[in-house]
Amino acid sequence: MQGSGAEFLLQGTILTDVDGTVAGIKRQHNILAQLGIDPEREFWYKVIEPLLQLRKDGVREVGKARGLSESMYNRPPFPGPALAARVIGELTPERIAVVRQATAIEEGELKDTPAFQGMAILHEDRVTVNLMGSMRFERMTSAV
Repeated sequence: MQGSGAEFLLQGTILTDVDGTVAGIKRQHNILAQLGIDPEREFWYKVIEPLLQLRKDGVREVGKARGLSESMYNRPPFPGPALAARVIGELTPERIAVVRQATAIEEGELKDTPAFQGMAILHEDRVTVNLMGSMRFERMTSAV
């Protein structure tokens, strides 16, 4: 952000992000300090994380209290990785459009189920899904 004049970066890191990073389950792209990055030194701005002490249910309560529509604060997967991060392989506007459409379908299909999180991903062949808690592995074939 050097040269932009920005002094602050506001981001939505939550306590669950920190937990997952500390436990080694995943590396959160937005937990700069945990990755050894000092944003003030590297990027010339201060990071503000007002939701850092909250889990998903707490963030949803904040959204509700702030008057957001339920479709905003109660949306799975909260909303999860940006669309570009859901494209495996070449990143093009067309492939992002496919992920956007698949996300709308996936969210519509899951909204009346007990599932609390899901995510549409565009890939080119096969992927392996690893669920840490259940140690379940699945092979998935592409539907594209």
